Amino acid sequence: MKFALIVAMILTALIATFSLQNSQSVQVQFLGWYFEGALVFVLLLTFAIGLLTMYFAALPGQFRRRREIAQLKKELEKFRREAKRLATEGKPSIADE
Repeated sequence: MKFALIVAMILTALIATFSLQNSQSVQVQFLGWYFEGALVFVLLLTFAIGLLTMYFAALPGQFRRRREIAQLKKELEKFRREAKRLATEGKPSIADE
């Protein structure tokens, strides 16, 4: 818990320093779209768009893995039931002795 708090405080200080050092105004033009704002906002917006892009690109793989894990869990349960059945069939009962 203390480690996470220390890391959060360090990251907050770094972000604040980054913001103060990159507060100048910049102009961005893209496909007829025009934006003027602080450099820090442009950089953070670009970073956020990159994060969202990577998140959405990773979603199909996550769904595929979840489906595979669910299937493997069903198979494991089936094999456990089969092993239990075989173990109980192999035990001699008191009447057999």
